[in-house]
Amino acid sequence: MCIRDSFTGASTPPGTATPAGWGSSTLQYTIDGGTTWVDLLVINDSNHVVSTSCATKTATIPAGTVPTGTSVQMRFNHVRLAGDWYIYLDNISIQQAFSAETVDWGNLQWPPNGTANVGAAFDAYGQVYKAGVTEPAGQGAGINAWVGYSTSNTDPSTWSNWIPATYNAAGPSNNNDEYSANIGGAIAAPGTYYYATRYNYNGGAYYYGGYNATGGGAWDGTNNVNGVLSVLAPVGFACNNPIQISSLPYSTSDNTSNYGDYIDGTPGATGCGSTSNYLNGNDVFYSYTPTTDGAIDVTMTPGGTWSGIFVYTSCSNIGTGCVAGVANSGSTPRVITAMPVTAGTTYYFVISTWAAPQTVSYQLQISQHVMGVSNGVKASNVEIYPNPTSDVLNVKGMTPASVKVFAMDGKAVPVTFDGSIINMHKLPAGAYIVQITDKEGNTVSKRIVKK
Repeated sequence: MCIRDSFTGASTPPGTATPAGWGSSTLQYTIDGGTTWVDLLVINDSNHVVSTSCATKTATIPAGTVPTGTSVQMRFNHVRLAGDWYIYLDNISIQQAFSAETVDWGNLQWPPNGTANVGAAFDAYGQVYKAGVTEPAGQGAGINAWVGYSTSNTDPSTWSNWIPATYNAAGPSNNNDEYSANIGGAIAAPGTYYYATRYNYNGGAYYYGGYNATGGGAWDGTNNVNGVLSVLAPVGFACNNPIQISSLPYSTSDNTSNYGDYIDGTPGATGCGSTSNYLNGNDVFYSYTPTTDGAIDVTMTPGGTWSGIFVYTSCSNIGTGCVAGVANSGSTPRVITAMPVTAGTTYYFVISTWAAPQTVSYQLQISQHVMGVSNGVKASNVEIYPNPTSDVLNVKGMTPASVKVFAMDGKAVPVTFDGSIINMHKLPAGAYIVQITDKEGNTVSKRIVKK
């Protein structure tokens, strides 16, 4: 390289800082033998710091500007506008930046999605191409491959979990090399995960591969995307793989020590019977989907203290809000009576404890609630009419001391009553469970339709 110093104006160094209006000093380069000079760094009044000491300046020729094999020349061009001044140049260093080699193409070959239990194997495959390297038979020298995963569907270049991939000798017979890695064995918790591939050549720049049904290529988040893996806990360990109750009545005895502790915190802010940390122990999950509208009774009898049972209509509601719930520090049965259920809606039951004792033995019983009267009063003697109703309900054969009305999602709705008349006028049309209790504690629960 040739460095040319073009200097205009000078005399004896003044020994003081250069005043404003002095002129400019420009670092320039040319790639056509000096026909055209390109400004790379300009120092003038706009950026000159008035000082009697020197400063370090750096400049970079943008990548791709200089074609391969081109001669680059540089010069410092100084222009005087006023006064006498000097430019001191020292420790000039011109370096060519390292341009990392990379592969020419790579993808996430398959599968685009999948499901696996925690700890189970799940292999993801990718193919890579590098001209002159992967075309011959066998593994191309210098190729490195990984499969990465994340809980976020984001740019894989931001991920930190990468599993080295192994060359697949039984892969395609085309110009690509195929690699695979088992990411399932590295994932220890249930949930949704995203995966992609990563390649480099001779330790150069990374190339991230995404999936597309037509072949895929460089990940861009739109056309070539991440794969999706649903990781399930063993049955009963998490909400996405609960113990399924197919019919009622249901009864079981078990211990939460047989399950895991994938969630912690409070059961929810509303409807759970407690907002304390009753999910901090081991948790067991059940689900039930009724085929008809109605109501159910739930009894969980713990073998120890500090436990609870909580009911949700969505896994996403866990920790937010319950349909019903009972929890306390004692060891008495946790009882949910006449919980309304809607046909086709899945209800999730979670049994857990505080962090101490962490686990608890229990008996769980779930049965259809008999729409009738407790404490020996005959259901046939009690009428709630008209049914359907568009306005009010009349109660015959029983004098209400309290009235509760539940929507079919289990949530209580406000109503008023006066003697034996229940005002349903403000409720939206739909099915409801009306629960009436008299002063002796007798309770009636019946399904009512509001027109």
